Amino acid sequence: MHEVDAARYRLRVLNASNARHYALEAVGDDGRLLDLVQIGADQGLLAAPVTHRLLPIAPGERYDVIIDFSGVPVGSRVRIVNRLGSFRSTPPVPMSPSTATTPNTKTWE
Repeated sequence: MHEVDAARYRLRVLNASNARHYALEAVGDDGRLLDLVQIGADQGLLAAPVTHRLLPIAPGERYDVIIDFSGVPVGSRVRIVNRLGSFRSTPPVPMSPSTATTPNTKTWE
């Protein structure tokens, strides 16, 4: 778990798996989804930011994303979860945050 201020953070996301795909989502304690604003990829910075709620990432891909924590209440947590589960390339199954069984990949407080 990492503590953050109420600010925007630039994160570099790398899928170092050799065969596994992910569909990443930022979820607050209250179930609210935070935007993942992609500003870069393997080729460098994008011409314009692209906003994602669900960020698909394949093996070997790298993304630079911005997450804005300014709207998150102090003391609450934001989790980056993989909505794809253990499947490699099937579409993500919608789940409510209270019934999600996919493992957390990162948590901020």
